[in-house]
Amino acid sequence: IPKWVRTEEVLVPNITGETYYKAVRILDKEGLRPAKDIREASSNAPKGEIVAQDPVANFRIKSYQPVTITVSIGAELAPVPSVIGKSQDAAAETLRAAGFRPNQIAEVHSETYIQGTVIAQTPPEGGGQQRGSAVNLVVSVGPTPQFMQLPDFQGQPAADVLVALEAAGLNVETEYS
Repeated sequence: IPKWVRTEEVLVPNITGETYYKAVRILDKEGLRPAKDIREASSNAPKGEIVAQDPVANFRIKSYQPVTITVSIGAELAPVPSVIGKSQDAAAETLRAAGFRPNQIAEVHSETYIQGTVIAQTPPEGGGQQRGSAVNLVVSVGPTPQFMQLPDFQGQPAADVLVALEAAGLNVETEYS
């Protein structure tokens, strides 16, 4: 009787966790063949690793029957949204809604952006990144404070001090008690 007519049954080997090519060799050794493979994103398994099989391991089937295998294509990638120009809270909300998490936040002075506004992000907008990955933000703390050296006004009349301060470009409000 030809081999293809025999109805031998074999145990399906466990190929989950193996690479695609190693899994095919294991199936062949047992007299089985891979059926169509299914591609699936997986954040837990690297690209090319078997994440599922049907029939499951230790199931008896006739030799030379197909085994459907699900192969990881790696983690699902998603575009990073731009959060530049948003408030720090709105940026964090936008990132979470897109499947990312705000991570380190650096604060810098900016003459262009008001306090609490995101002025840069890493990774930048677009590009595929793994969902759940961190996005670092740079947030404005407003303009750089301006310092000015003032003379010693002790003992001088208040009116003279007021004129000198206004001449230096300062807005002065007086309050008498």
